[in-house]
Amino acid sequence: MDLKHHYQQYLESSGKKVLFNPPHKQDFNQSQKQDFVYVKYRGSVDLAHFVCYPLIKSSLVKNLCYDAKEKYVIVNLKGIYYLYCEVPSNVVLNWLSANSKGKFFDAHIKHNFACAE
Repeated sequence: MDLKHHYQQYLESSGKKVLFNPPHKQDFNQSQKQDFVYVKYRGSVDLAHFVCYPLIKSSLVKNLCYDAKEKYVIVNLKGIYYLYCEVPSNVVLNWLSANSKGKFFDAHIKHNFACAE
């Protein structure tokens, strides 16, 4: 079972409202046909291999996209996109399940999965 289905099951079993049915490419508050986002320090990144999750209740983390094969995360932090590397799927699942997406980001992602230049 993939990450998308694990997260869906978590939401349903915890009684939380399911806020999305993530397509292969999520709109990132723009056109549904958007295939690329501009990532700070990286430039334009194609979202074709990412599954994206809008995070409506977070004041810091607005969206995150995950490429399970490459273990890349692209995250929208207050409108700016960043890339993180070698992020295991269980960490992404824990992040999606966390009560505070911003606190989880600060504690577990920010300094642990920065991509090498």
